[in-house]
Amino acid sequence: MNYQAWQGVVGGAAGVAAMSMLMRMALGMGMTRMEMPLILGSMLRRRRAEARPLGMMAHLVNGLLFGLAYAAVWYGIGVGSQAWSTASGSAPPSAPCTESSRRWRCR
Repeated sequence: MNYQAWQGVVGGAAGVAAMSMLMRMALGMGMTRMEMPLILGSMLRRRRAEARPLGMMAHLVNGLLFGLAYAAVWYGIGVGSQAWSTASGSAPPSAPCTESSRRWRCR
């Protein structure tokens, strides 16, 4: 089982994209008034026009770092295989077999 950082980055990017889309949809439907990029950006700038893009960049960086840390933790405890990911619900069962899943008799 080899730790590959790019997998954590891709997972983090996918998570950020999904989370951003869901937050934007909730904001558009009136379910919430909270806008996470604006909240993050307002820690750096006062004007909304400057705060929103900075907040979105901060949100993206946080998501990528979270993905890296998440992948490193799963690798560190030794359960980074395809079978474990499928069993825990973090990967679809139709995902292809990888080098790390051979010990689980992936067919």
